[in-house]
Amino acid sequence: MRAHDGRPAEIGIVIYPGVQQAAVHGLTDLFRIAGTFDAGAGQRKGPPLHVTHWSCEGRGAGAMQCVFSSHPHAAARPAALILPPTLTNLPDATASLERSLRWLSGP
Repeated sequence: MRAHDGRPAEIGIVIYPGVQQAAVHGLTDLFRIAGTFDAGAGQRKGPPLHVTHWSCEGRGAGAMQCVFSSHPHAAARPAALILPPTLTNLPDATASLERSLRWLSGP
């Protein structure tokens, strides 16, 4: 899976208060490993998927920022975003999650 310009496709994972960190790290590992294999032949290929984490914690309202990149020197431009689950009551995460959703939907 590659972006149209030949770069590895990027999958962004959104971090918010109460997010299940096991899900964040599990998804990160899953995509990093899956991105190294050719789906048809089960053989290694390159370059792997680019995985990033996005958060607005400690930022201004709606200011999402890339806080992790599996390819730190690559530009962060996710082709897809994932909001992992939470096991806490959603109202604890509502304000941050609302900022995340505004960021996802654009201006």
